[in-house]
Amino acid sequence: MPRTIRTIDARLEPWMPSVSLLDGESDESNESAVPIDDPTPSVSLLDGEFDESGAASRLAQMEKMRAVLKNTDFSVPGIAVIGGQSSGKSSVLNSLTGLSFPRGDNLCTIVPTIVSLVKGSPTAITLATDADFETNVVHHDPALPIEEPIRRLTSTLSRQRKIVDTPIYIRYVRPVGAEMTLIDIPGVTCQAESQHDIEEATIRLTRRYASKPNMIVLCVLPGGDDFHNSKALQVAMEQEGAMDRLVGVVTKVDCLPKGTDILAKMNAERPSDISLVHGYVAVRNLTLEDERSGVTLEGARSVERELFERDEVLHQLRPDQRGITALAEKVVRLQSDNIDRFIPAFLKDIDSALRTSRRELALLPAVLETDEEKRACFDRAAFDMTQRLRNLVRAIPSPDVEMNVAARADEAFDVFGETLQKGAPNFLASEYGKDLVDELHEHRGFDLDTFLSSEVFRAKSREALEGPLRTGADALLDTVHDQVSAVVDRIAANVSEAYPKLGVAIAIEAKELLAERRRVLDQTVAKLVEAELAGTFTKNHYLTQTIDKFEKMLSEQRNDWNTFGMGDSRHTKDYNDEFTFDFISNTAEALRESYEARAAIEKEVQVGTFVRDATKAFTADSNATASVRKMQVMLRAYHKVVKKRIADTIPCQVRLELLFGFSEQLHAHVMKKAAHIAPLIEEQQAVAVKRNMLRGRIATFEDALAICKSIK
Repeated sequence: MPRTIRTIDARLEPWMPSVSLLDGESDESNESAVPIDDPTPSVSLLDGEFDESGAASRLAQMEKMRAVLKNTDFSVPGIAVIGGQSSGKSSVLNSLTGLSFPRGDNLCTIVPTIVSLVKGSPTAITLATDADFETNVVHHDPALPIEEPIRRLTSTLSRQRKIVDTPIYIRYVRPVGAEMTLIDIPGVTCQAESQHDIEEATIRLTRRYASKPNMIVLCVLPGGDDFHNSKALQVAMEQEGAMDRLVGVVTKVDCLPKGTDILAKMNAERPSDISLVHGYVAVRNLTLEDERSGVTLEGARSVERELFERDEVLHQLRPDQRGITALAEKVVRLQSDNIDRFIPAFLKDIDSALRTSRRELALLPAVLETDEEKRACFDRAAFDMTQRLRNLVRAIPSPDVEMNVAARADEAFDVFGETLQKGAPNFLASEYGKDLVDELHEHRGFDLDTFLSSEVFRAKSREALEGPLRTGADALLDTVHDQVSAVVDRIAANVSEAYPKLGVAIAIEAKELLAERRRVLDQTVAKLVEAELAGTFTKNHYLTQTIDKFEKMLSEQRNDWNTFGMGDSRHTKDYNDEFTFDFISNTAEALRESYEARAAIEKEVQVGTFVRDATKAFTADSNATASVRKMQVMLRAYHKVVKKRIADTIPCQVRLELLFGFSEQLHAHVMKKAAHIAPLIEEQQAVAVKRNMLRGRIATFEDALAICKSIK
């Protein structure tokens, strides 16, 4: 049978609390009865202990620091109460603080409850769901029980009765007593109809608070349970440095069965027992039955003392292992040691955080308040942008290859030249010669076939040039314009990163100038293209030299064949790339063969076919056919002349207008709009928010640092 406490007859006077007696003691013994306390919440049991230890003032400073650092990641020394469901956590807090927390057989605590004990006047209790006490605020009458407002706020935070991380904050102001913070954590459990992951959620919360390096952890363990089965204790012991902060609080020791092994468990006498550095303290808290009988906290403490004095097992515990007073003394000592460890580490960490925040603030752009400051900012941005663009135009490279506009423009020039080359027909092909024959046939009757300025030559030349020239020029201008425009956007955004409107305004003005230069360039290029297409013209000796070489080649080839036979050639040195491209080497190789290799010359090779047919035509003295071959060569040579000319001329104009001219005129153009743009400069909202955040953080850290340095 369990050993239970019996209460005295309820017919005692109302001012007399029920007194619990040990089993076997005479009901006539009522000397331990105490009067009912004033309804105002009792002063915390910890108050006297801390006052006597001299730690009260230090704790008061800690609480000031906690208030200052509430929105930071810094952890300030506190006390967390963890345990399993219905293990007696709230009752332990009740005994330590004098506040009556909700209690019961079912899950009562489903949100963390953070209690701040504050020294001040008048006595007041305030509850809220945020650390600033601005949300769901409840001003509670200290003369009334606090369970009901806690239940209401719990329902507000968790309408479905599920575990949530958002705490309830309680600030208890009273005239005397130490200042400290205690936290009640929802008990670890695996049973709850309203939440399938209840165990995971409660373990997560337990770990969150037990892992805080400056938190004293009170792990509440029912005396009748096997301690090593406590998941809350297991979680706490897993945290780094937890053993130096962990105390076992053994509850419900007034209901232990006969033959209990409580002494062995608390003294860790067996291999299976869990040994804690700071050991265990057994307590007997105010029960619900006590409250219904009118027993107060002071009365419950008297009952507790009597229990430990008279119980045949519990009285064997050492004095530091039994009673709420012993627990308070242990908490005092551990918290004092905790503060001693905390201060040096905190000073180092807060100093580092201050330096980091100050550096970040110094890197932010200055706040521009006056027109002069804004104008100076505009001038710097305009100058920086112009200088950066000039460097890029002059091929001073950037790590970002997309910004290297000179190199990208040069690539576009190469593409333009390739477009002109690829767009040209194969002037020396037999099919092209046949087309010329057909067109020349329709022009007979006025000019000779050999007349170089024939309408056919001009038409075929324009036909070969116009498409590639117009397409290539348009593509070139678009490509370089778009590249420069993109670089302008990037530079403008970079030089005015903190002031987006300034960057946008400068980019708009820069693009306006770029558009003007593009319009001028369009007109210039259009005139160059029309000039090329208006008629054939060149002073380049390459054209006449090519024709002379062609005629000489035909003459020498005819003489070679007449002298040595078909297929013989003594002049292959004249077949070179300047005239016949790469195919002349194949032709020359064939011509070097002996007369017996004539079959090789007659192979359907384009160049070989062209030379052979031209030679036959010359031999046969066919002026018409020779004129066609000659025109093919002239078209090929003239196209090459034009390609070389236009492949330089148009890119030069592009460089002049879109690169050099634009970069040189940019600063003057933008500065003309200074009076209009400068007043529009506004700091980026994100930068302003960051500045305010850093200033607030620095002020917070400075306040916390000052408080910490004042702690003796």
